[in-house]
Amino acid sequence: MFCTEEEVNKPLPEKKRRPARSDNTYSDLYELYKKTCLFYREEYHNTDNETIKKEIELKILDAHPRRTHQFNIQQNNGGLYIQNTDCKKTWEHINPLRDLVDRFLNDQISVEYLLCPPTMWLSRDDDAKLRKAKLVKNTPDPFRPFKRYVLAGIDIETIKTIDGQTVGENWTINDHLKLAKKHYSWFK
Repeated sequence: MFCTEEEVNKPLPEKKRRPARSDNTYSDLYELYKKTCLFYREEYHNTDNETIKKEIELKILDAHPRRTHQFNIQQNNGGLYIQNTDCKKTWEHINPLRDLVDRFLNDQISVEYLLCPPTMWLSRDDDAKLRKAKLVKNTPDPFRPFKRYVLAGIDIETIKTIDGQTVGENWTINDHLKLAKKHYSWFK
């Protein structure tokens, strides 16, 4: 349990701080976080300790999806959906992340969907519409993520897939997963 001064002051081995981005890097990170999320979901189900459940829910599990979304999607290609607008934009989870984590912990969505949900750069004006409609942290129809936008008064005709397809309020999570499998080599 205790450390000696000698042990602590020993030089650390040299290593690269960040790997170069490649298909392998994206795949490796995705697989690591997939295993980690599944592990924590199992721990969540196997404990009656509410403190541990809350820690998994709020701290541990939330970090892995967020990092995957940031590294593999936001910093890679910006997402599979594009809004035609000249306004300033903000990074947006089309299904709110908090909702995704809760649904994953309750076995309603797959780990694949948790780690690769629909995301995009949304205009700040439309983001304000989500706030006004009180739809920032929840969604009325998780299976049809763009329905949330319609209810907030966002014109989804301005949103297309990376392939140029129009999304409608009936675009489903399965439609999204098919698109993700087509465009992300790391998504398996």
